[in-house]
Amino acid sequence: MAEKISAEFGRMRVTPKKNESVGPKYTKEGGELLVQERRPATKDDMSRYDQVTRLLVNWFRISNNIEGKIVNEYEIDLFEVRSPPPRRGRGGGPPRAGRPIEKAIKSKEKLIQVFWFFIRSVDFDRRTGVIFDDFQTFWTCERHLFNREYDVPHPTKSGLKYRAKIRHLTSYPLTFSGQGPEDYEEVNRTHKFMKCLLTQRARYVSGDGEDDVQRRYANKFAVDRLNIYYIPREKGDPKIEVAPGVNAWLGLYFAIRQMQNNDLAVNLGLINGLFYDLYDTLRRSRSEKLGILDYCLEIQSNASPEELKDLKESLRKGEYGIGEGGRSKILKLIRNMRVCYETCIRNPRSNKWDVVERHGIIVDIAKQTPKSYFFTTKKTTMDAVFLHVYPTLPCLILKQSKKSEDLHHAPLCKVTINETAQKFLNSMDTNMKIKFIQGATRDPHIHHQMTKDMMNMMEFDTTKSINFLDAFKVDISTKMVECQGKVLKAPNLVNGKGKAIEILPERTFREKVFEQLVFIFLKLLNEKKIAVPGKSLTFAVIVINKENGEPCVVPDSAEVFFHKLEFAMKDRGMTLADPALHIFYPAVNCFNQGDGRPHFSDVIQEITASFRGNPKHENKELIFIVMVPKAEYARAEYYGYIKKRVRPPIRFHPAPKKMQLFYQVALKLNAKLDGINQEIDFSEEQEMSPEEKEKRKKLPRRMFVGVDVTHPTQDSGIDISIASIVGSINLGGTKYRNSVLAQMKPKETVEVFHYQFSELITEFKKNMGDLPEHVIVFRDGISDSEMVRTATIELSHFKKQLIALLGRDALLPKFTYIVVQKRHTTRFYEIDEEMEKTDENPMQLKNVKSGTIVDEMVVSRMNFDFMLASHHGALVDIYELCYNLCFLSARVRKPISLPAPVHYAHIVCEKAKNIYKYLRRKYPSEMLTATFIEEQLKQHKNYPGMHFV
Repeated sequence: MAEKISAEFGRMRVTPKKNESVGPKYTKEGGELLVQERRPATKDDMSRYDQVTRLLVNWFRISNNIEGKIVNEYEIDLFEVRSPPPRRGRGGGPPRAGRPIEKAIKSKEKLIQVFWFFIRSVDFDRRTGVIFDDFQTFWTCERHLFNREYDVPHPTKSGLKYRAKIRHLTSYPLTFSGQGPEDYEEVNRTHKFMKCLLTQRARYVSGDGEDDVQRRYANKFAVDRLNIYYIPREKGDPKIEVAPGVNAWLGLYFAIRQMQNNDLAVNLGLINGLFYDLYDTLRRSRSEKLGILDYCLEIQSNASPEELKDLKESLRKGEYGIGEGGRSKILKLIRNMRVCYETCIRNPRSNKWDVVERHGIIVDIAKQTPKSYFFTTKKTTMDAVFLHVYPTLPCLILKQSKKSEDLHHAPLCKVTINETAQKFLNSMDTNMKIKFIQGATRDPHIHHQMTKDMMNMMEFDTTKSINFLDAFKVDISTKMVECQGKVLKAPNLVNGKGKAIEILPERTFREKVFEQLVFIFLKLLNEKKIAVPGKSLTFAVIVINKENGEPCVVPDSAEVFFHKLEFAMKDRGMTLADPALHIFYPAVNCFNQGDGRPHFSDVIQEITASFRGNPKHENKELIFIVMVPKAEYARAEYYGYIKKRVRPPIRFHPAPKKMQLFYQVALKLNAKLDGINQEIDFSEEQEMSPEEKEKRKKLPRRMFVGVDVTHPTQDSGIDISIASIVGSINLGGTKYRNSVLAQMKPKETVEVFHYQFSELITEFKKNMGDLPEHVIVFRDGISDSEMVRTATIELSHFKKQLIALLGRDALLPKFTYIVVQKRHTTRFYEIDEEMEKTDENPMQLKNVKSGTIVDEMVVSRMNFDFMLASHHGALVDIYELCYNLCFLSARVRKPISLPAPVHYAHIVCEKAKNIYKYLRRKYPSEMLTATFIEEQLKQHKNYPGMHFV
């Protein structure tokens, strides 16, 4: 995949060392004084680079200067107002008019329609001078004096009118970069307004008297969260088929960037969104309403129409039902789908039953049968009337509002085919992920051409129909920005003996054997740890049963897995016992099934006792390989490296099929046992002269720290934020320890580190004999607007813990805070004039080289940010430092896309999240305090290496 996908750069922003930079200063929380630095003007040392390259970037320049232009922001609430029928007067007098009934409009589709109907009805000079966010806010280029309330009669229905309640919020100049926190509110307002402006034409609802040009334009696109997706209606339109009835549509993400010379540019990033695409799959009319039963049968089976007819007849007779396996399979297909259904409502005026249509979102499949639910609750609805048609089919739980859920018979629920684009919100399985990744992986010239095609489809430079950009005086160029890239030289990687590791042209490693072999730590009576080389590894393989009692892996496959892993470890130079397999348990219960089979905890104790009873066990180290079902991975992992009563380290790995994956397992196993796979410039364990030792002592003691936070999302299974912090404990940045923080209120900023950073500093001092001179913090997952605030708060916590640990008079180390942003939409294409021109690739574009740095043109003029392409496919020292750390991941033999510390922090977060899900199932909610969670997520103190790799 890396050879084809267009270059995705890691974007990094640096907060400089203490007392190192100049620029406007301001105070923030905790009394910290943080520096907002200007970009350094020092000349770069070109000896660091291999070559200079020409690059294209998917930024399109805004030709005119719109910074400082005043826009007016309003808030609007829309209502339906109905006039009730006149009431009979008292004593035979004339009828009296009832009080109008005012009802807020909540449906997004109706809200948009009513808003533009209101705008066309109000006396605006130009309706293109109005931008709406589809919810509650709109902007104008000129100030308008609205009434507080404004009523507009419905064009066709008497007794119905729309009411708009408008208030002017503020007027402000467009501001694209701020000097400090006081500017960030205006910067955020500006960027929101610009995204709404760029997507407004695709979201605009045409009136009855308007031309068809705008209608045809808007019908091309579906808009989701201000991202525009092209609807593939014709043969050959771009799309990716990832599952029956689910396609990935090509779309655009919009972002406004400010360049180094203060010019503005629009960043158009290609994205792929998953949508239900039933029309294309089932070849039905777009206006047809398809029953959920027909949808499931036609999507899931390849049966002919005659076979489907027979199957429906059997369902009507009650000959078939849905088992537990079928229930979960169907729920995965239809969960979060919007459906409509008909139901009966008694009219209080006429005392008759009316058939009305309602809408809802499928949440779950009820376990009650329709008969038991509707007849025991004595509900008289449309569902109860038609129960005899499909008596064995279940009810669906539909969410009709934030707090309202109800049950309805499945065959009565219908989905409207492609009337509105429905986003596919379910989790993708493995096959869907493979299809999605393969389809979204594009050669650079194809990616470039598709971006240009989507840009032309947006018609930013045309005035054929409504043009909102013209009303706000925004002119966007159709040419991509060209910039310069510099390719860093590859680092000098060495093995455990100090011998150079060969790096191939694509910057992968040729090193095969771990010459820095495993060192196992033994726990002594005095609680000190000593390195004991030369121990051989012996293994216990355990296969855990599924909940139904069957092994998750058949015994033959488990043995094949182990023998392939044994070959890979020997091939990498690891010392194994003879025989390597100590014992094999093919079927162990992780549940309390009570079927007489051995339980996981009992098996662990039995194997440990038998191993320690062997007189030769002192020359061996016992490793557990536990194969678990995916649903119980967190339970086994929790028991393995956290639970206090288990002394030997336990390893958990899936059963890969390719030999390359077994070699990666060997890499991880070496790191888990505190081994080192590769280092930069020199090996800490190699033999050296006294002069070399003194030289090494003078090298700066740098500690690399990685911080990441994971948050609760839909279907994530967690309800708190979990922060992780990892820190290096050696000079080369190859060995790390970690700690976890539970934040009971979900927040991106780590509001307080109680003791975690102090633990890591203490571990560094214990290993190196002294405190670090320079702490370099890599922080993942922060937006531009939150960067300075988050850096201020978190650096304040780090320094407070150091003062508490060392005292107020102690000399604190320097700090550098680097924000790493990977999930952005900036893409680069290298122009290679030596390539042969072809009809498919006339611009001679290719992937950028690993190590390419971009620090001019498409960077900020204020923040010291730069782009680094690290993966396969003075302050200047930061470039090399970040790039070198990308080569030190213990998991692979090639550079990764993030520096190793922040990559490890991300992995720790994910592992902690999975274990917390298990804790929520195991313990009552009142026990899950922050202190208890952190204690349960803490790594066992005798674990020898990095468990998280």
